[in-house]
Amino acid sequence: MLKSLKTTRGKAAKATAEAEAALEEIRQLRLRLLDQRDDLASRPLPLEHAVEAMEAALERQAEQAVADINMSGLMRPGGREPSLNLDAHDRASLAFAAARKDIAALLRERLEARYESGPEPLSREQKAQKLAALDDEILSAELAEEACIRELEVAGIAFMRRADADPRALLAADAEMAA
Repeated sequence: MLKSLKTTRGKAAKATAEAEAALEEIRQLRLRLLDQRDDLASRPLPLEHAVEAMEAALERQAEQAVADINMSGLMRPGGREPSLNLDAHDRASLAFAAARKDIAALLRERLEARYESGPEPLSREQKAQKLAALDDEILSAELAEEACIRELEVAGIAFMRRADADPRALLAADAEMAA
């Protein structure tokens, strides 16, 4: 009888260790999926989008540079000499406005070089689709993790849940986890 109890305890310990190993494997899978999601989320938009954004930003800056100049100093009637009274910032802003096409060409070259050596760009739609698919995989991993924890609890083994666990997995019905 004593030998039978030792054998049973040994089997239970082995089953517990296997369940804990499976849970750790699920958690590692989830971490890999989260890394993939981070990589995907940080992928750049296509070069054309970056160039359009750069050109729009340069145009706004150039317009603001000219708008900041006090033109009334040139339109004074009468006795005082017309003047612009440009400070260093105003002169730099005007130089920027005058050279914005050259600056745009330089920035475009730099953007093209970054795109050549960087990760493959994705459109907003492509990125959204791929992120949604990864989010589904992450949720599936979290559901599997929760199912494993619940099985351990049924066997009488308390196991801590992650503080950052997805509430959808924690609150899911047992029937959802079997799917």
